[in-house]
Amino acid sequence: MPVVTRSLHETVTNDELKQRLIAEWKNGDAREPRPTIIQETDAQGNIVHIYVVWSDWGDCDQRMRSELITDAYWEVFDDKALALTVAMGLTPEEAKRMGFPLS
Repeated sequence: MPVVTRSLHETVTNDELKQRLIAEWKNGDAREPRPTIIQETDAQGNIVHIYVVWSDWGDCDQRMRSELITDAYWEVFDDKALALTVAMGLTPEEAKRMGFPLS
């Protein structure tokens, strides 16, 4: 695991989070910590649920996390986002409590 040094006073803006999600979907963002994106599909193969597990969510509330995920997904996948019904951002601790299998 890489060593990442961050300032305790460093803040990440919502636009930065959105841009990093877009980069992750497009070609894998190299900046650490990278989000873990869990996508669940329906019977037709449409992505309907997206869970983004990321320690960089910080002070971002649940509603804003969902909006950022949805906006980023729309920007990358356009009309495929019409099938999306759940977009949830979780910290690693929240994901663990919810039983998501993370490595």
